Amino acid sequence: MTLNATGIALSLVNRFAGSTLASRYKLRKPAERLAYHVTRTGFRLVASGQQTLSKKRRTITSATDSNNRQLFDLSLSEEQRLIIENTQRLAHTLREQAGQAENAGYPTKDVLAESEALGLNLFVLPEAWGGISSEAPAETMTLITEQLAWGDMGQAMALLAPTACLSAISRWGGASLQAQWLPRFAEGQFLPAAMAIHENNIDFSPEQARCTATRHRKGYRLNGQKTLVPLAQTAEFFLVSARINKNTPALFLVERETKGLQIDTAPAMGLRSAGFGTLTLSNVQLSPDACLDHNFQTDGWLSRSRIAASALACGTSQAVVDFTIPYCNERQAFGEPISHRQGVAFLLADMATELDGMRLMSWRAASRCDHQLSYNREAWLAHTQCSDKGMMIGTHGVQLLGGHGFVKEYPVERWYRDLRAISLLSGSLLA
Repeated sequence: MTLNATGIALSLVNRFAGSTLASRYKLRKPAERLAYHVTRTGFRLVASGQQTLSKKRRTITSATDSNNRQLFDLSLSEEQRLIIENTQRLAHTLREQAGQAENAGYPTKDVLAESEALGLNLFVLPEAWGGISSEAPAETMTLITEQLAWGDMGQAMALLAPTACLSAISRWGGASLQAQWLPRFAEGQFLPAAMAIHENNIDFSPEQARCTATRHRKGYRLNGQKTLVPLAQTAEFFLVSARINKNTPALFLVERETKGLQIDTAPAMGLRSAGFGTLTLSNVQLSPDACLDHNFQTDGWLSRSRIAASALACGTSQAVVDFTIPYCNERQAFGEPISHRQGVAFLLADMATELDGMRLMSWRAASRCDHQLSYNREAWLAHTQCSDKGMMIGTHGVQLLGGHGFVKEYPVERWYRDLRAISLLSGSLLA
């Protein structure tokens, strides 16, 4: 097994940090700092190992029968289990800080500090700029997204929004854009940036934006409005989708201080810690270099974003199930736990069953993407299923808690509100 020594070292440090011995001798904080320091290096090594394994898989796959290429392995590698183990620590911090972040409309300082130590950008940043890969592995990013969403979907979206921008610039940005922004991402500090895809139209489709980009001799002139933009009040730049003439929309990098760009807060029903806002572009002048060489219909952006949205739904739905089952086992009514009632037990079973189906569909789409097989259909089906069943799981969670499901003292009402947004998130993140 590759990187076995690194995995053992990280596992030992993590277990010691959570032990009673560490608490007794006041060594928990030093151990956690050591764990994050080692994790940052470990993630780089883990991802490098995954890159090597991916090359081997492609070589083996090319030599096998075409029918076998339709299969995918559900077992996680040692490296992926290590990634999940370390991402879970950040996810627990997200869970603890969720209420404070929702009130503030932004992730807390503790969450940002831990995300910087974890190095979420390492899997997206190319090797030439200090990262580990020229192409982000969809399977790994799906696992990371799911774990962070288990902690808090709003903060997860805020933390992952910059990685989507980083991926777009590294894949489609010109040399000048890459030289300007990729070194900033390589510094390790949280660099707020976000995609601006959605529009406030009843017939909105990411492939048919109403925001326009008019060519002129000095570059482009953008006009239009974007909504549901995460990190709106703090992002240093936005990647705005705009239609050039009547063609498929392209992506344009618009810096925060650009003349003609107006930013307004727009709190939503859910995902409040993501800091949603609205962008209004009035004759925004951009240079030719600001346009990314990207095509929504052929580059797989929307399909990978649907996989990311599905992973968010799986993580948050898992949080609902993990909270609701113990609650129903402990809640007493008529002298026995309410889970003894068939009506309650059937709902819990339905929630767990649908969650497994959601996860299988999401992982299958991500696996096909990594193995360079067609995955547009699988991504669309996963997103459709997760939008529907994720909302069902959230609704059942609120219902099973009764009055407790309606008050903010319990987190289920927040998860319910967040899960209702899954159908709207195409284009915002990237698996």
